[in-house]
Amino acid sequence: MDAFFLRGQREGLFRIDVGAAVLTEMFAALLSGM
Repeated sequence: MDAFFLRGQREGLFRIDVGAAVLTEMFAALLSGM
């Protein structure tokens, strides 16, 4: 997942001020909270 978010950051799709690892953790927390 980190590579997915990192690629998105390079392409300008995701914020660059939040690290790819943090985005991965937030996504996992969102899914596990459902």
